[in-house]
Amino acid sequence: REKFLLGKFGLALVITKQAIDEVNQVVFSEYAMTITSLADQKLMYRTEISVQQWENGLIKKEKFYYNEAKPL
Repeated sequence: REKFLLGKFGLALVITKQAIDEVNQVVFSEYAMTITSLADQKLMYRTEISVQQWENGLIKKEKFYYNEAKPL
């Protein structure tokens, strides 16, 4: 499903904020996304937060929180 959707949209994202807890190996990141429909070039904007749990230098678990995409 993700590959199908990514083939229909262009995606540019920037990490706007990040907090790293090295002791507990948790990373919080905020992303700003600009999404472009490849069919009609319409632009949408969305913000997203990810919470990553790391173990041995690898992401063990990750969860995303996001709002509805809005037209630009």
